Amino acid sequence: MEEVLPKLSNTDFLKLIDIHWRLSADLLSLPLTNLYNKVEKFSQEEKESLMKCAKEIVSQFKERQSLKDFIDKCKLFYNNSELIEIMRYADHNLKSEISYNDVMP
Repeated sequence: MEEVLPKLSNTDFLKLIDIHWRLSADLLSLPLTNLYNKVEKFSQEEKESLMKCAKEIVSQFKERQSLKDFIDKCKLFYNNSELIEIMRYADHNLKSEISYNDVMP
């Protein structure tokens, strides 16, 4: 996989991150930090597209640990205000179970 990553477009990276989030948001054992490093070079439109995916995914969690694990992945490349923005889309009951320290890096 490592030799393929440099050949991928930003659009490919967006799709890979989205797939990674959707399939393994509760598994921290799939280290794809190179995907997250690529995000720094994304255009504003690409960053907004990825944020939209994060908001959609976070809204679907029904249990606290999955939400917390997903937020931990998001910490790799989102700042505090962006994490708060993502959390706005989480289930109200789950948000009330997670402390501020669980979300902020």
